[in-house]
Amino acid sequence: MPRKPKAMNGRGEQFGIARLMSLRQTLDSSPQEIYSSIISEMRTFTTTDEFQNDVSLVCVKL
Repeated sequence: MPRKPKAMNGRGEQFGIARLMSLRQTLDSSPQEIYSSIISEMRTFTTTDEFQNDVSLVCVKL
């Protein structure tokens, strides 16, 4: 079962499933491009290049 993305911004808001799902337009991209897009959006959202917690992300193109 997928876990809720817990990356937080300075206002204490979590990145969340809704923001993750808003990136679904990248689904036609390669797994590496999808990964890069998600990480880039998380960095923009949290305004940092370093996350407070570990990041696990698996992209599989079927």
